Order: sequence, then structure tokens, then C-alpha cells
Amino acid sequence: MVKANPVVTVVNLKDQSIIARLIAVTEKEVKLERVRDQKVFKLKLDQLKPDTVKMLREHAKTLPLEYPKLELNMVSGTRRKAVNGSFYMKEQKMTHKLKIENDDDELACPEIIVDFFGFGQDQRNPKVFKVLNRQKGKFKLEPGGEKEIPFAQFSTSYDSDNKGTGNIGGYKFYGYIAVLSTPKGKVLRTVTNMARLDKLLKEYPNKMKALKATGSGRDATALMAK
Repeated sequence: MVKANPVVTVVNLKDQSIIARLIAVTEKEVKLERVRDQKVFKLKLDQLKPDTVKMLREHAKTLPLEYPKLELNMVSGTRRKAVNGSFYMKEQKMTHKLKIENDDDELACPEIIVDFFGFGQDQRNPKVFKVLNRQKGKFKLEPGGEKEIPFAQFSTSYDSDNKGTGNIGGYKFYGYIAVLSTPKGKVLRTVTNMARLDKLLKEYPNKMKALKATGSGRDATALMAK
């Protein structure tokens, strides 16, 4: 528990009291950690003294935001077609939609910022990567709420004959990552289909800062390397 959270005396309608650290206050309940044994529990606000409820709501204004557990699912689509009748030159068009569900029926989800990145891999040099697209979104959710964030379609073209001597390269879509952060920039979750980048972000925390500083069209080779 965050030790900076205030310690309060909570009194119920039967004049019974406990000393606890305040975790969160919702419309109907208060979440507490009892000081004596660090047990975490909830109490109904309508079972507490009015003065206690008023005090808890005042303290709640200064509490760090509490985020509920979210179910995240990225729905992706990729279409590929030949460019101007060429046998080898291909164009890809990518669409992505993030589906979000709040698993908590009592706790609302405060505002979350979503940074979406689509990556491409050079077909002449597979060690070279590029940010094909970057987009931003944001959302809030009511308790038990659901939301979808559709990202705008983006495209790329490349020479699919990667073994040919006349290969002109281009970037083939490699994968995506969506980073969910607080408005102050603290990363809460990521959703990605790139195990390579996911592993690097966990092993090298400074790469997350580099990721969030990049943009569409930027080289991402260093980001994808150890």
C-alpha cells in the first residue's frame, strides 16, 4: 500500500470505529487498509456516520488515482495487393481497433492515454525497422463499462522478391504496440503482437522512453536492437 495515503478514523452508525489507511472512495463504498494488520476491505458508505463520509470524500480528492483491471483485445486486419500489376511489388493496408472492458463493477477507470505504433521491417535489410504510423487516443470507463478505439488505416509498400538482385526494398508491416499510460505519463499496460519488442521493453526500461518519443516515419532500428 502507498504509505503516503492518509490514515483515517472511520466511524459507523453504531459508533464503532477503526483506524485505517484510505485507498479509494467510490460512489457507494470506501476501500481501506486496516493499520493494525494491513487487512484490505470495503465498507458501504451508507453504514458510516455522515461526518465520516464527508471526511472520506475530502481525503479522496488528494488520493492517487486507482485504476481497475482492464481486459484488452486488439483486433487487427491486413490486406495486401499488387502495385500497378507488378508481380513483386506489394501494398499493405492495416487496420487496428482496441477493445477495452472494465472488469470492475464498482470502480470507474480514470482517463488513460493510448499511444499506438505500427512498425515496418526493411525487405533489403531485415535488421532495419521504421515506425510506419503513430496515433494517439484516450478513454475513460464507467464501472463494468466497455469501449472501442479504432485507429486510422495506414499503408506501406515493399518488394516481396527479397532474394532478387534488383530488390528495391521497402518496408513490410512487422507488428504493432499500444501503450496505455496515465495523463502524467506512467505506463500502465501494453498490448503488442511483437514478442521481440515486448521483451526488449522489459529488459531495457529506457527503451519505453525512446518509444514514446518517436513518431511516424522515424527510424526504429535502435529501438528493436539490444
